[in-house]
Amino acid sequence: MKNFWHITAKTISYLFIPPMMILYSYLFIYFKLEEIEAFQLYIPLIFGTVLPILVFILLRKKGLVTDNEAMNKEERNFPYMIGVGILLAGGVLFYLNNISGVPFLFLVSYFFCSLIIIPITKYWKISAHSMGTAVPGALLYIYGGPLFYITLALTAAVWWSRIYLRCHDIYQLSAGYLLGFTISYLVMS
Repeated sequence: MKNFWHITAKTISYLFIPPMMILYSYLFIYFKLEEIEAFQLYIPLIFGTVLPILVFILLRKKGLVTDNEAMNKEERNFPYMIGVGILLAGGVLFYLNNISGVPFLFLVSYFFCSLIIIPITKYWKISAHSMGTAVPGALLYIYGGPLFYITLALTAAVWWSRIYLRCHDIYQLSAGYLLGFTISYLVMS
C-alpha cells in the first residue's frame, strides 16, 4: 500500500509542477476568458512550460541538480534564474505580439514570483510547487468565480504530496502559497 501512496504523491507532484500550471492556466485564459488567440498559445507553451522543463532535465543530466525534487536548496537558484530569463523572453514576445491584459499579467505574476523566490531560497527552501498553485489560484479568484475552489482542492493535493515525499514542511508550503497568491493578486487585479 505504501507503494501506491508514493506513486500517487509523485504523480501529483509531477503533474502540477509550476511549468505545467502555466500551461493549464493559459488553457483557462484561452477557453474561458478568450483573451488570447489560439496561435498565441505557443508563447506560454514554449516559454512557460517546454523550455523550463527541458532546462531542468538538462541540468539533471549535467549533474547540476541531483534529484527530480531538487531537495538541495543550494541547487534551486540556478534553475530559478534560468526560469526568470525564459519568462522574461516570453514577456518580450507577448509585448512584440501586442498581447496584453490577463495573458500578459499572468506571465508577469510568474516572473515576479520566480524572481522573488531566488533570494529567499538562499536561506530557506520555500515551496515553488505551492507558489505554482497560488498563481492560478489568484487568477481564478479574480476571474474564475467558483472555479477558484478547484485550485484550493488542487493545492491541498499538492501540499499532501510534497509533505508525503518529505520535500517540504507546512511552513514552506504556506509561505510559497501566500507569497505567490499575494504577488499574483496584486499584479492581476
